[in-house]
Amino acid sequence: MQESRPVRLTWQAICAAGLVLIVAYFLVPGDDTKDVLYSVLGIAATATLLAAARRQPKQLRVGWYLVAAANSCFVVGDSLSTIVHMVTGHEASPPSVTDGLYFAGYPFLFAGVLRISNLRKLPTARETRADSALVSLGALTLAWHFLMQAYADDDQLSVIGKAVTLAYPVMDIGVLYLVIFGIFSGAARHTANQLVGAAMCLLVAADFAYSELAVHSTYNPDSLSNAGFLASYVLFAAGAAVPPRSAPRRIIVPAEVRHWLPLIGGAMLVPPCVLLLSAVTGAEVNVAAIAAMSVVLTALAIVRASWLFDRLRKQAALLTQRGESLHLAIGTQHALQEDLERQASHDSLTGLANRGLLRKGIVSALAHGAPAMLFCDLDGFKEVNDSLGHGVGDELLVVVARRLSAAVRESELVARLGGDEFAILLDRVDGPADAVALAHRVVALLQQPIMIGELRIQLTASVGVAFAG
Repeated sequence: MQESRPVRLTWQAICAAGLVLIVAYFLVPGDDTKDVLYSVLGIAATATLLAAARRQPKQLRVGWYLVAAANSCFVVGDSLSTIVHMVTGHEASPPSVTDGLYFAGYPFLFAGVLRISNLRKLPTARETRADSALVSLGALTLAWHFLMQAYADDDQLSVIGKAVTLAYPVMDIGVLYLVIFGIFSGAARHTANQLVGAAMCLLVAADFAYSELAVHSTYNPDSLSNAGFLASYVLFAAGAAVPPRSAPRRIIVPAEVRHWLPLIGGAMLVPPCVLLLSAVTGAEVNVAAIAAMSVVLTALAIVRASWLFDRLRKQAALLTQRGESLHLAIGTQHALQEDLERQASHDSLTGLANRGLLRKGIVSALAHGAPAMLFCDLDGFKEVNDSLGHGVGDELLVVVARRLSAAVRESELVARLGGDEFAILLDRVDGPADAVALAHRVVALLQQPIMIGELRIQLTASVGVAFAG
């Protein structure tokens, strides 16, 4: 009998099952039944998350375990709140044990998401954090105006109760900050990160909706805020079931900032728009708090701009440096090219023209007139090489090359044919007498003694003359 393989849940199946169960939650009659089913669904989603996290690579598994710990804190807090409501008939007043459980879940959530998305490795994290903080502070301004101000002014809450109640939207803004940071950094391109981001958005939206309902005492188990909480649990579990990429330590490419400039600019305009609308509509507003938010946003924007200018300055300096390096490289290339061309057309020892360049000179001279050619051969050079060595022979050839070059005009070409043979191309001569006269001068020059170190060498040379046409 063939052994059956365990069924591996896909993230799509988890989402579909979660949707069915959430719909079933709203169809079940009775508030107490809904409360129990709510806790059961939360526990089931957390268990599914843990099971899926075990299949993740070691590098990502810890992150998912941290998210599971956060979900566990939230689910246990929900269950304890349900028990308190069933026993006492009302919600626990802050601060309570359930508040401690809820707050304990946020650090786990932050740490887990950072580890899963690999945002800590982002090279431009400073600028991306500032942009994310600008948008988050704009959202915090709206949260204060529409929600937190009511908690701050509630005389029925103690100072600690107000602090605990106000901490919830602050934590939610922290969650929103992570979502925005992931979007701006480009980490949201992966399916798992997209599901986690959607779960966090639903968590924030549901928490704000619940808080708004609680302020007006209109919350009940059929509220859509519960659908948001349950959906966030399901999406966290679905994210853990997404197969990892082949390289978990993936490189994150930041998103184009210009695509998000309207959102960043809109966040900057939130405080003045709140004050303007309140002035037009006559709505009550805490001017000091909104103005303080505006100051913080402006200060952060100034710091962000200074970072941008600093980065632009460094990039400009880098471009200048690279331009200078490129200019130097081009100059070096030209010098090498000229050196190669010279090596291809000149003798490496004496620096005189070689046979190839001489051939080109002859063709050019024949096209423009009737040139003459002198052929020079050193007498007894082989004996010098054999008796004194090739080093002395090479130095002797260099001196001969210098003397031949000094004997002619700049327009006339001196070439080494090989060994101790030289040639002089005269492109313009008035007659044979000029070429013969130059031949006599060459013979006289080469007969002069040559000093190589302490050696005094006496040479003679044979010179022949040829005429064109």
